[in-house]
Amino acid sequence: MRAPCIFATAALMILVGSSNAVVDSRAAAQDSPQQSKPAPARHDKDAGAASITIHQGTVGGVGGSSIGVISVNGAPASGAPADKSADLALDVYPRGIPAEFTMQVRKGDLIPAANGMYRMEDILPESDSARAHVVISTSPVGAAASHHIMVYLTRDGHLRLNGPETHGASDMAITSWDTDGAAPSADVEWRPSQFAREDTDPSTIRRSHLTVGSHVTIGRVSLKVSAIEKATDHPAWIRFEIKRGH
Repeated sequence: MRAPCIFATAALMILVGSSNAVVDSRAAAQDSPQQSKPAPARHDKDAGAASITIHQGTVGGVGGSSIGVISVNGAPASGAPADKSADLALDVYPRGIPAEFTMQVRKGDLIPAANGMYRMEDILPESDSARAHVVISTSPVGAAASHHIMVYLTRDGHLRLNGPETHGASDMAITSWDTDGAAPSADVEWRPSQFAREDTDPSTIRRSHLTVGSHVTIGRVSLKVSAIEKATDHPAWIRFEIKRGH
């Protein structure tokens, strides 16, 4: 079985298809369902508004980044924010770096954009009266973590490098995680993007043990681990500085 492709909507290339997710401490891992191609980008933002609404399957601009909503999960009747989540996709293609990543967030989580962090204000699953959508604040919570270009690998997400086409691209995922010790660390693996994990030749899968400061070069990009952080007001993630390799 061939791996799902990444497709473009507006400036965003959204990663779709089955996902071999690692369990996040806040939610049980589950495979991402294959998504149909989103409709053309559409979002609602009034002049001077402090938030933006992005419907499922569309893309909106926040903080200099394009954010695509792959799916909105949970029952609309549930009053518990922990029961609702949204799968998002972000990329850095417009900045000249062939990389994109997905993450699952909940209400109140911070979302990394090009010029800072932005708060997920609400997640609203589909109901009889409204399409599934999210609401994201357009006021940054602090400045960007660095002047470097950053990408993120969450415990339930994927990082695609050297895309967007699957040929020549690699998909990275976290396989184990330790943030309880004095030196946070994580084990990751990356594989060719053309095939699903279970159909990948094991000899083509690469692995690395990462700590803060670790360097990895994969194809045309070079990654440096800037932080390995447990879930707080953002998902548990590895934050990488990324640049084109030499």
